Amino acid sequence: MPGRAIRTPSRGAERIANRYVAHLQITCLEMEKARKGREKAGALQRVETLDRRLRDIEAEKASLLRWLAGHWDAHRMRARREGAG
Repeated sequence: MPGRAIRTPSRGAERIANRYVAHLQITCLEMEKARKGREKAGALQRVETLDRRLRDIEAEKASLLRWLAGHWDAHRMRARREGAG
């Protein structure tokens, strides 16, 4: 009997362990997916906030340009009246 291998249930235990490892890996992937989803939502919110601020800046700039144009027109008209009189 010295040449015979002793049979052990290690293969079955290995399969069970591999199954648990696979489940743990799936769980880790799902947790990472949830974290990345939260990160993405936060990033999208920041982008939306930035976009809103950029629109506000453009609106304020346009308002100031309109005011300047009106002020400049009034100044030119006053200068013409004073020059003509």
